Amino acid sequence: MTVSATLLGCAIVLTSAGVVLIHTRALTRVLVGIIVCGNGVNLFVLAAAGRAGVPPLLYPGVSHARVTDPLPQAIILTAVVITLATTAFVLAIAYRSGQLTGSDFVPDDIEDHRVLQRTLDIREPRPNPHARNRTTADSLWNDILGTDPPPTLTRQDDPPHPTQDDTTA
Repeated sequence: MTVSATLLGCAIVLTSAGVVLIHTRALTRVLVGIIVCGNGVNLFVLAAAGRAGVPPLLYPGVSHARVTDPLPQAIILTAVVITLATTAFVLAIAYRSGQLTGSDFVPDDIEDHRVLQRTLDIREPRPNPHARNRTTADSLWNDILGTDPPPTLTRQDDPPHPTQDDTTA
């Protein structure tokens, strides 16, 4: 079986770019990532199908070795339908988020911040001696995707946690 290097390269690039976009916080980027990743996966299936042959119509005189396998085409058609349904779902979520908050940015959950704060209050973090000091300015993610808007939850908005003096009184 021979695979086109161009087709395989395009599939790798599209799938990689789609996965990167899916892991962002803006729903429009997630939507574009789902579409791009779906197209990349479809190219992978097409590349795995092998070389093209005659149409899969079995009539007398056609060798079975020359006939194209219809299964990868059916799988791609099913994947297109699933990608369309997922796109419609994420588009509805982004539209509703835009109506409610005026933005498609998905902020952190307040409960996640509370759990993180309790975890940090319990134990002191140990610095990693092998960690590299990086700022957000030299991040490759910010070069490609742009920086995220500032989080909506600030320290003043977080309700105070009860201390041991409050619980004993």
